[in-house]
Amino acid sequence: MTNREKFWTWSLSRADYVVLRILLVLIPLAYAVRGLVPAVVDWVTGAPLHWTSRTEAEAAAPVATSGAARVAFAGEVRWTIPDAGTVQRVLALLPSAETVVLLVLGAVCLWRLVTGIRAGEPFQAAVVRRLRVLALLVLAQVIVVRATALVADFAVTAPARPDPQTTVGLGAGDLLGFAVGLLLLALAECFRQGVRLRADVEGLV
Repeated sequence: MTNREKFWTWSLSRADYVVLRILLVLIPLAYAVRGLVPAVVDWVTGAPLHWTSRTEAEAAAPVATSGAARVAFAGEVRWTIPDAGTVQRVLALLPSAETVVLLVLGAVCLWRLVTGIRAGEPFQAAVVRRLRVLALLVLAQVIVVRATALVADFAVTAPARPDPQTTVGLGAGDLLGFAVGLLLLALAECFRQGVRLRADVEGLV
């Protein structure tokens, strides 16, 4: 067997599945520890609320340059609000909390999907359902969490702004999320056709 043939016949080993399952546990946990726990601790201890907003404005960056080089920063404004109220705290937590929930649901769905595929039964209705659920979770991350973040941004920063506003925009990550969600929906349709063909073949035997 040539190296090229070995590449195209490569399959996941038991160790690969173990590593994948470990990652499915660690990724939601790591996000919760990094993005959710510090905000909860700040709230409990009475520390200032830290919030990051998007902005369209650009300003000169406080960085020394030489020659004709120019530098500017854009895209983010970091807020520190020492007297944040309960509503501000709760809304500031919502986008991260929603992301953690979606990550956990996605990890559970992927766990079951991988288990079914490892058992040698990829073309089943359950696999199709799980792929569709994964697609919906990815799209929810882009649409629902982004909408919540916009509402939270307005509510959190409005008391500190003379002209309350929020910035709406799609970044590369949002477009990638849409693409991944649509790709998963297309993959689910491919598996659905495989399930149908398998049922037809079994009906002819």
